[in-house]
Formats: sequence, structure tokens, C-alpha cells
Amino acid sequence: MHRKMIVLAAAVALSAGCGSEMTPICGASNCSGCCDAYNKCQTGASNAACGTGGVACATCAAGASCVAGKCALCDQSTCPDGCCQGDVCMPGDTAEVCGAGGTACVVCDAAESCVGGVCVLGAGCDPASCTGCCQGAQCLPGTAQEACGKAGAACVACSDPDRCVSQTCGGETTCGPGSCSGCCDSQGTCQTGDSATACGRDGQPCTACQGSSCVGGTCGWDPQAKWTVTVVSALLLAPPAGKVWDPGFPGGFTAPDVYVKLACGTKSGESDREDDTFAPMFKDEVLTATAQQLGAGVTIQVYDYDSFGADQLIGACSVPFTKTDLTQGSLTVSDCGGPDVQSILFSFAAQ
Repeated sequence: MHRKMIVLAAAVALSAGCGSEMTPICGASNCSGCCDAYNKCQTGASNAACGTGGVACATCAAGASCVAGKCALCDQSTCPDGCCQGDVCMPGDTAEVCGAGGTACVVCDAAESCVGGVCVLGAGCDPASCTGCCQGAQCLPGTAQEACGKAGAACVACSDPDRCVSQTCGGETTCGPGSCSGCCDSQGTCQTGDSATACGRDGQPCTACQGSSCVGGTCGWDPQAKWTVTVVSALLLAPPAGKVWDPGFPGGFTAPDVYVKLACGTKSGESDREDDTFAPMFKDEVLTATAQQLGAGVTIQVYDYDSFGADQLIGACSVPFTKTDLTQGSLTVSDCGGPDVQSILFSFAAQ
């Protein structure tokens, strides 16, 4: 009997002592927000912890917001200034997506525009407000083939062979086979068709003759047309172990300081220099000559620059730059004068 009383007294004492240190359980009696997973009361006003009245906190899904302790998708409370397209709040200020106050977005009729989130008949496009053409309530530039017009008139789609020129479907009055004996430029204007920049005839699109002349509306190769030549890059083979290109310095420098010279008849030029490299990249135009001169042959010399003494010739060769090379725009010359020069890349541009 005494033993039972002692055990019961100890249990009561332990319960009383521990109870004074325990954290109360989060719930409706002590939390006006929500209770998180750690039994801690949260405000219940955030998307990550949403709730009220001491309930377990909820995490709002994407597109939803915590409003007054509840996860709400798009509605008046979360989208007061726009409209709801599904669960997404839209601005609601276009004819395609119109609405306000969190209501469902609507598509306005062709003759309507969206004003203040409401589809309004006849507003938004008229001769007083639009210098192009009106597609419903929307003012368009009026220069497109499918929406042509001006002065606020209704847009029309031009049918072939008509073209929208000066905001008007011009039909045969626009540039074409029936109205232009030369060529038609990108703006639909008839050109004489006899220049290298705009060559053509019978109302066909103009062509820019690359490095050639325009004869009778047709681009023809012009041997006197001038071309610029640029040395783009070169690739040199690394020397055997122990060989250096600049031995005058203590220890020497293994890689050369490379530049390239070109000569074509009385024309000559020199690239910029790239130091200490077996793969130099250049950027300057080196030579300008006629196609005929370049086709007769160009002398190429690759040098290593030396501060003390004469520059050292690494490799040399003579190569014609043909019509095919020039019109393709580039050429790679391989094995130019010995084993050290593996390749040189050139680019061409017509003047």
C-alpha cells in the first residue's frame, strides 16, 4: 500500500514538473493563422504557409495566391485589375483577351475594341484616329499584303498580282512583268535594271551582281571589277624540339611573330602581325586589285618578325585567285613554300 502511494505521488510530481516546461500544441485555441510541420504558428498569409483558425498550413499551387488564409486561383481577389484565362491573371486590355475584376477573359467581336476591360462596339479605330487601316477596332499600318489600306478605312487583302504599295492594292500599277521593263527592288519600285546593284529585266526581282557587271539586265563577269583580299588566318607547323624562331633572346622564343605579304603586279600589301603563335589570326584588308590581276597570280610570303636583324622568310608561293575563288568568297592555300607553312586562309569581297 505504501509502495503504490509513493509511485503515484512520484508520477504526479513528474507530471507537474514537466508540464511547466512543455510547448503547447499549436491549434485553434492558440493560433489564429496556421500550424506548420514543426508545431509552430504561422501568420497563414503566405503562399508557402497558408491557412487560418489553427489548421495545418497549406502550400498554394502554382498560379494560386493565399488570400484571407485560403489558396485562391485567379479570381477577383487575386486579379482585381485584369481577367482570368484559366488560372492565369491577364491584363485584360486587348480585343483578344478582354476583361476586368477577375472575371473570365473574353474575345471581342471583330467590330469591337477592349476599353476598360469591356468590349465596346465601334471604338478604337476610325479615320480620325488611324492613318493606316482598321481591322475591326484595331488600327494597322496598312502596308501588309494581307492588311492593306489607309485613312482609317477597313483593311483589305491584296490578291496576286496586286501588291500593297503606298497603302493601296495597286494591281498592275505596281512593279511587275506588266508594268516594268527593268527590275523590281525590295520596295516594289521599278528600277532601270542596268546597274550592278540592281540588275534585271521584265519586271523580275532585282539582283546585286557580286563582282560582275550588269549587261542587258543580266549579271556578267567583269574582269575589271575590283576585289579586296584579306588574310584571315594561317597555320604553321611546330618545329622539332630544340628549334627556336628568335634565338637572339636568352633561351629564345619557340613560336614566331607572323605576318604575311601579298604582291599582285604593281599592287602589294602587308597583314598585321601576330606574335608568338603557330596559329595567327589576322583582321586587316591587305590588297585591292582587279579580278584580272588577281587571276594572273598573287605572290604570298610568310615572315617571322625579328627585332634584331632581318625578318626571316618562313614560306613563299604564287597562287592565282580565280573567278571561282572570288565568287565563293574564300580560299585556303596549303603548303605554301616549305614544310613550316601548313595553310593560309584568304577572304574576298567585291568593291
